[in-house]
Amino acid sequence: MKDTSETKVEFIRVYETPEAVIVWEYDSICPNGEVILGGVIGFGNEWSTGLVTDSLIVQSSGTYALTSFNVEYPACRSMSDSLVIHVKPLPVSDFTYQTSDTSHLVKFQNISQYADSYHWNFGDGASSSLISPEHSYSQNGMYDMYLVAINRCGSDTTEAAIDLRYVSAQELMASFGVSVYPNPSRGLFHIDFSAPVSEANIWVYDASGKVIHNQSVSQVSSTSVQIDGVAGFYFIEVRTSEKVMRFKVIKTE
Repeated sequence: MKDTSETKVEFIRVYETPEAVIVWEYDSICPNGEVILGGVIGFGNEWSTGLVTDSLIVQSSGTYALTSFNVEYPACRSMSDSLVIHVKPLPVSDFTYQTSDTSHLVKFQNISQYADSYHWNFGDGASSSLISPEHSYSQNGMYDMYLVAINRCGSDTTEAAIDLRYVSAQELMASFGVSVYPNPSRGLFHIDFSAPVSEANIWVYDASGKVIHNQSVSQVSSTSVQIDGVAGFYFIEVRTSEKVMRFKVIKTE
């Protein structure tokens, strides 16, 4: 019997299905800035914004998705890849500090926001990049210092005047024959002179440098000052015809 069958050959082309991968350098943008998101090279790239383009310029926060497809056969499409973009705020510099009653050591507490790095200038030639450093000043004085908070979008600076123009009660008594006690106190501070003074003016300042009390005395070897403000540290300044002496005192609740 004669074989009349035929062999039919068909060629099936298999198209490559790409894998969608968003290429990005930053997942955040600065205020009024932009970031460029990249798609898969050699394939079509469709973004969730509706654009079909190899790259996407993003200028606002949100979630951006990418689907890649084979240009020759668009039905070969990938699963989507997505990326959340947020606006990175500019840094906000801020800090508090605490001085010591017995030394020139100042402890700084950094309360800045949105910063990645910091630069402290202590006003005496020294600096630091620590988050919350401590610094010992070598002598009495007024020091104009500042903190710079930095991120890739910019920087912000906060300044402060550190007032170390005081000496401790022990130093004053040893050097000038004056003492202030008790320290700390709930508000009443006694001032003793080693010898009667003909005249003295006494000024009280709060932590910001505002005068909250002043009084004059004459021909006394002791007197008292009442501080009625909130708890915290204050300065009592004693002025005589010969010298000016400043005490740092602490009022408790």
